[in-house]
Amino acid sequence: MIYLCYSDKFQAYNFGPEHPFNPVRLALAYKLMEEEGSIDDQVCRIEPVAAEEEDLLRVHDLG
Repeated sequence: MIYLCYSDKFQAYNFGPEHPFNPVRLALAYKLMEEEGSIDDQVCRIEPVAAEEEDLLRVHDLG
C-alpha cells in the first residue's frame, strides 16, 4: 500500500513564479498519475492535517 498525501488545497500555495513548488505543476503531475493508471487500489490518498507542536518538536528544536 502506498499513501499519497494530496489535497486540492495545495493549489492555494504560491511561493512565486521561480520557486519549484508550483501549484500548477503539482496538479498536472497528479492528473498525469491518474491518467496513466498510477493511482489505483494500491494507492491510498490521504488528506493532510496541520501538525501539532508536539509533532514538530519530534524533529525540530525550539532554538
